Amino acid sequence: MSPAPRTALLAAAAIAAAVTTAGCSGEEPAATAKSARATTARTATAPAPRRLWVDQDSVGGPCRDARPAAEAANPRTPWCTMSRAVGAAPRNAVVYVRRGTYPRLGLDGEHRGGWVTLAAAPREAVTIHGIELNRTDWVRFRRLRFTGATNTIGFDNHHIEILDSDLTVATHVRPSSHLRFQGNRFHDLPGPPADSIDGVALWIVNGNDGQTTDVVIRGNRFSRLKNDAVFTDGTRITIDRNLFEHIQSPDNTWAHADVIQTQGAYDVHVTNNFATDNDSGILNSAAASHGWIIKNNLFIRSESQPIQLDNKLADLELVNNTFWGGGPVLLRWDPAAPRNRHAFVIANNIATRMDIDPRLRESQSHNYVLLDPFHHPAQGPGSRLGVAPHFAAPARGDYRLRSGSPGIDAGTSRNAPRRDRAGNARLGAVDVGAYEYRPHARLGVVSSGVR
Repeated sequence: MSPAPRTALLAAAAIAAAVTTAGCSGEEPAATAKSARATTARTATAPAPRRLWVDQDSVGGPCRDARPAAEAANPRTPWCTMSRAVGAAPRNAVVYVRRGTYPRLGLDGEHRGGWVTLAAAPREAVTIHGIELNRTDWVRFRRLRFTGATNTIGFDNHHIEILDSDLTVATHVRPSSHLRFQGNRFHDLPGPPADSIDGVALWIVNGNDGQTTDVVIRGNRFSRLKNDAVFTDGTRITIDRNLFEHIQSPDNTWAHADVIQTQGAYDVHVTNNFATDNDSGILNSAAASHGWIIKNNLFIRSESQPIQLDNKLADLELVNNTFWGGGPVLLRWDPAAPRNRHAFVIANNIATRMDIDPRLRESQSHNYVLLDPFHHPAQGPGSRLGVAPHFAAPARGDYRLRSGSPGIDAGTSRNAPRRDRAGNARLGAVDVGAYEYRPHARLGVVSSGVR
């Protein structure tokens, strides 16, 4: 056998063996090359293969889209394109994509009864020039690099996931449902003179044909963005355990950059996030909303305000957050909007400054504020002004309370989350801020390489 075919066969065998140890969530134990060959020899009554291969550059063997799924179960006889894989793979299949740069993937009308996962082959780099999805469901993308043009999750999609991937392009979502973005890195998107929405990492909006609902944004890292990290007017939006850093508009060319901006989004839960060195924080503008919960977040050095909300929200729970450095927590009054129907619950927060308009319906208690605000001081039972919280090691991103802090056991259990930002249980008397004091307790992710 000549050296080149022997090398290809050895590489294919090595990749097939590596799949057995890939072990990622949502994927069943992988097949070895031997079991893949056995699959191709089974009769037509054998179970459909669950591990398939795409290899446009024929790294492991010559690719061909015309072959059936049973043949594509062997890395030596792969398909060529991801679109063929989505159309032909059985339910709950994982399609391993071999290394290389792939063209933009367009899917329209791909309705499936179960997941198909397109994942980079173990220890291989796969770049894709974006996706464009319409009327498609149950497709998951994992460990891919998205570059080139903006991703579009267009109309009438559901159960679409992007996981553990690297994105240097925006992702635009129009009326769709049950979406998940988890474990990704969004960074270094285009800036001016590009279209400003192409600088938003996740642009998730409704449309005339329906709403975008049930979106989970969890465990991602958003870095060095020149426009918003998340912009949405959808419904049932969960933003949890993300890291936001250096979300900053270049010289305000695009007006401002927010960590999270909404325009009338409903049932928004913002929990357990860390944000540092950003232009701004959380802003709701232009439209009425309800169902807001903001708990266990740590916002550090927001240049303007870490929070800008007003009476366009019908209700709000702002509980056990730490807002330190930068501008004030701003809960303001919009004379064009009616008074909020339900009292804002504002409790157990630590803030450098907090400015709450007295015309709002609100219930304040147990907030620790360092500096006198511009207009209205913190009030309510248990609240204190001018008291330093005594953080453990803020220069290292550690904003836990240190031993002897006045914030220990100083909160109220009303509306307090059962666990703190790092997952430590809140037991007995509740502390103020995002962390519950415990010697040697977990810190949680606060910045790259710091836990």
